[in-house]
Amino acid sequence: MSFDSNDLNVAKQVRRGRPPAAVVSQGSHNSTTEEPKPKRADAIRGERRRRQGSGLDSNLRFSLPDHLKNDLNWRYHWLVDRPGRVSQKTRHDDWDFVEDAETESDARNTGPGSRIERHAGVDQFGNPLRAYLVRKRKDYDEEDKREHQAALDERMSAIRGGQVTNAKGEVVTQDGFYTPAGGIRITENKA
Repeated sequence: MSFDSNDLNVAKQVRRGRPPAAVVSQGSHNSTTEEPKPKRADAIRGERRRRQGSGLDSNLRFSLPDHLKNDLNWRYHWLVDRPGRVSQKTRHDDWDFVEDAETESDARNTGPGSRIERHAGVDQFGNPLRAYLVRKRKDYDEEDKREHQAALDERMSAIRGGQVTNAKGEVVTQDGFYTPAGGIRITENKA
């Protein structure tokens, strides 16, 4: 029987696959040149992805940032980007986008830059909707609310008097309308 040089090369090749149980029990299957790999938990432990605050609003998508909650000069509102709505409120009304460098790193922000923006669902076609945080001066907002409430009060007093108005505000009279002698009584729950 003769030995060929190829037989020696085959014997010297590293065995692939799982080492035999006898080799594992001796502990000689690890090579000394290999460095131990870090555990997965150590690799993940780097940086937290969650917000650092643990307040009641920490899990709410549309909560105000903490430093804006007690602002006495502005009223804040989340404005959903429906077609034409953002333009209507920001160009033709007194609402301004809130831009804040402090909340730029907030994971809930979905837009680039310092504008505060959140994902607000999808529209009827499956496109994403965005909600923008906007603000309006409180004195302007209170004045607008007074004007709106005055129009509602005028309409309610017309209903109490038995007058029905159309969209233009004109009184509509038709035969067959019944109005009690003392007028119509409506009870409102105003807080």
